[in-house]
Amino acid sequence: MIKGKKVLVTGATGFVGANLVRRLARIGAEVHITTRPTSNKWRISNIMSLVQDHCIDLRDTDQVEKLVQDVKPNIVYHLATYGGHAFQQDVREIIDSNILLIVNLLSALSKIEYDVFVNTGSSSEYGLKEKPMSEMDCAEPVNFYGAAKVSATLLGQVYAKRFNQPVVTLRIFSPYGYYDSAARLIPTVITACLEGKKQLQLRGRTHVRDYIFIDDLLDAYLEAVDASKNLQGEIINIGSDMQHSIQEVVAKITHICRSPIEVRWEAAPHESYEPKCWVADITKVKEILCWKPKVSLTSGLEKTVNWFRENLHLYSPEGV
Repeated sequence: MIKGKKVLVTGATGFVGANLVRRLARIGAEVHITTRPTSNKWRISNIMSLVQDHCIDLRDTDQVEKLVQDVKPNIVYHLATYGGHAFQQDVREIIDSNILLIVNLLSALSKIEYDVFVNTGSSSEYGLKEKPMSEMDCAEPVNFYGAAKVSATLLGQVYAKRFNQPVVTLRIFSPYGYYDSAARLIPTVITACLEGKKQLQLRGRTHVRDYIFIDDLLDAYLEAVDASKNLQGEIINIGSDMQHSIQEVVAKITHICRSPIEVRWEAAPHESYEPKCWVADITKVKEILCWKPKVSLTSGLEKTVNWFRENLHLYSPEGV
């Protein structure tokens, strides 16, 4: 269904966005991406000939209007964001990148006909829960990023229902895999192991996350397009339906890498903001998209470690 379609991807130089762009190019979509002059394109540098790059400021209403009118995309995947990393703490930038951008895009798209707008949400929208997180749960974010992502999700719903626009939000849990950011846990541990470091300091050994492998996540993005006629305004969790502690993940990685690295655990700040349960209820996505994760954590980590072994020389620590 996507082959030959015009697909616009924001956030195309990020971890998930770059993997999505690669998948779309491989299946024959006409891929358009948005970048900024400061964008680090290391993840997609070798496929730039397969995409059409539009260097614009998505915060600029006029530039977004012109982009949409020029491209007239059939499908839009919105992944551009800011605030998902611990070092991204600029509140104004969090608000602009997560709220203003979706308003500008949906406003411009309201003037053309298109198939679907797939918004990328976050499990951070839920906040502290004591059971698997369901789309029916009240969103109670504990940080500015989560609050901004909730706002974007709700704005998408309003555009869908009030203006009859085909908007769906995929609420992503903790993705990992190829081209992941150096700032995140799994690449940090893999890189340390492969580089033969003897010691690694980490925090939050008991913290839990629902880790979803990148290939499974991309399948969900594609399924959302195929089922788009039935998804107007929907919010759909994308996770593995299992949670694992950070300590468990680290142990799996060191075992796969056969590394004798010593991990020293430090006290983690803001323990009061860490939920005891962080796992997706994926009942809805199974029913609506007929999707379920195929890759176990162990298998996904093995694939990720193998990718890093082969591509460590290309890896850009500066690229988030």
